[in-house]
Amino acid sequence: MYNNIFLQVRLNDKLTDKLKANIGVRQGDNLSPNLFKIFVNDLPYIFDDYCVPAEIGSTKINCLMYADDVVLLSTSQSGLSRCLNKLEEYCKRWCIQVNLKKTKIVIFNKGVKMIKSNFYFNGEPVENVRNYKSLGVIFSASGSFSRVRYDLYQRG
Repeated sequence: MYNNIFLQVRLNDKLTDKLKANIGVRQGDNLSPNLFKIFVNDLPYIFDDYCVPAEIGSTKINCLMYADDVVLLSTSQSGLSRCLNKLEEYCKRWCIQVNLKKTKIVIFNKGVKMIKSNFYFNGEPVENVRNYKSLGVIFSASGSFSRVRYDLYQRG
């Protein structure tokens, strides 16, 4: 689809020599979001047999996807571990890289104390956090949306 695509890296106001881009989708290209969606369209179905999905009413949800963001949902620690393992297999198969600096675990509980669990992706630990911001909404481990209400109040 893309022929003769080259890139350069700017470092300290200097450009590197041109490098040929052999993989990936051009950032900012109008086709990029749609190509990515087609590419990962089957991802939610892969989790069906392995995760213990969250339920809203009678709807079971094992992941949420927007652009290149994926949120895995499970009601059990073992279910989430299996989801992470399936995601790892999927990413290896399709040569997709996951940014572990942006990858976090939030365990929702009503208690004050944060529950810590050990989760791994590609052998690397995934950080447990109390709060996580997704699409501008802060999700708190307590399940409270008071932080969201406060942020919205501050914005006016």
